[in-house]
Amino acid sequence: MQSFQSKACRILWLVLLVLVLLESLLPYGTPSLARDYGDLALHFACFFLLAFLPLYDFRHVRQGLFVALLMAITGAAIEMVQLYIPGRDCSPADIFTNNLGVALGVLAGAVFRMRKKVKEEDHGAQQC
Repeated sequence: MQSFQSKACRILWLVLLVLVLLESLLPYGTPSLARDYGDLALHFACFFLLAFLPLYDFRHVRQGLFVALLMAITGAAIEMVQLYIPGRDCSPADIFTNNLGVALGVLAGAVFRMRKKVKEEDHGAQQC
């Protein structure tokens, strides 16, 4: 986890991961953000950020990409585990939405990372 450059990104990523795990693995009937904000929208937003942050902020792009893509496997695994949690079920729509969030998070992370790199290079060139 030391690969994050920014402490704020590291904290946000960990909070999101814990939130996703808690929301996904608690039995049905416990208080849930998903009922208030829309299940699929929450799936998409969380997995988008879980993929975006490492790709954007890791020191090495390969590590960031690995962690980002690992979120797709994590999302599918969470859905499979839900088969064994009372009141929960495995939803193909949730798996699709998780993976869509990851895919767009990877794309956005790559774009923002390139823009950040260009900006840093321009800033460095202006100082010379």
